[in-house]
Amino acid sequence: MKSLNTTGLLYGCNGEIENTIPKWESITLTCVILLIVVTALFGNSLVCVAVYKFTKLRTVTNALLCSLAVTDLLTPIVRLLSMAVVTIKGKWVFGCEWCQISSNLGVFLCSSSIIHLCVVSVERYLIIKHPLSYNRWASKRNFFLLVIFIWSLSIIMSILPYLNVVKLTFETELLDCTIYMLHSPTMALLLALMYFASPFLIMILVYYRIYDAVQKQIKSIASSSLGNKVEKKKQKIKKEWKAVKTVIVVIGLFFILWLPYFCVNAIHAFYPSVIVGWVKRLVFYLAYSNSCVNWIVYSVLNKPLRYSFKKLLRLTPKVPQRGLSVSSVDQDVKQVKKC
Repeated sequence: MKSLNTTGLLYGCNGEIENTIPKWESITLTCVILLIVVTALFGNSLVCVAVYKFTKLRTVTNALLCSLAVTDLLTPIVRLLSMAVVTIKGKWVFGCEWCQISSNLGVFLCSSSIIHLCVVSVERYLIIKHPLSYNRWASKRNFFLLVIFIWSLSIIMSILPYLNVVKLTFETELLDCTIYMLHSPTMALLLALMYFASPFLIMILVYYRIYDAVQKQIKSIASSSLGNKVEKKKQKIKKEWKAVKTVIVVIGLFFILWLPYFCVNAIHAFYPSVIVGWVKRLVFYLAYSNSCVNWIVYSVLNKPLRYSFKKLLRLTPKVPQRGLSVSSVDQDVKQVKKC
């Protein structure tokens, strides 16, 4: 990435430009940012601690979701906390170096999220379509290699847009450094295809194959007459399908929250006067709010994770000692009083 002169596209990253955002909107944005930060830090930390602490949760899928939670933990730390300060101050106060670095990190974290979701999709497909091969593959060593691959590929994808292909500019409407699209609108479309549309289409195809495989398995079981074995297979498929539905919701939310951001950037590249400042800010923070929603999905749809969250937060009811009920205690008290 070429370093740009502060009098050029990056003019304003040294605090030269004052805030053009209305005061009421600045206050609202600050509250929203802080809410996203607190929720993301709390929820994603909970996911990581739960997977680390409870042995039964240490599956490959949950480990990948934990790695995704690390991405969602880093997002508020490296991006949103500085944006909260900037919104309060009314100008960028961290210097041009951090403005460019944080922008690069934003691309890196977005890439990491997408790659994690693609890998989880393929992993779900393998466990349903090829369970025997999956069981031979699913070892701790392979998992660590997979995580290294995901983060390495995320770094490569975050570097690609900056290899003298695109430039950064300081956006006065956002008070942040972003990719400068106006010099090459075609590049805006290519980036949207590379980072958004292509992964989305791949995941749709994978989940269509998963659905097809599940339907075939259900038909095969229905035509079988093996008694208890049939019931066990049904329970296993039901359990795996629940895990698939959780991941589908996570992926769906990711693309719903990021879709407006990529669409607005693509439109702005061709018709800059059409997109006003508040629309840019809305889609920007809507996209980054994705970092605080995944753990909520797990709390609702993933029963083992939901139970572990309750246990960590001490929200589970205390189980009475075996053989000791409330009625038996009352009877003992009455006998003592009679004596």
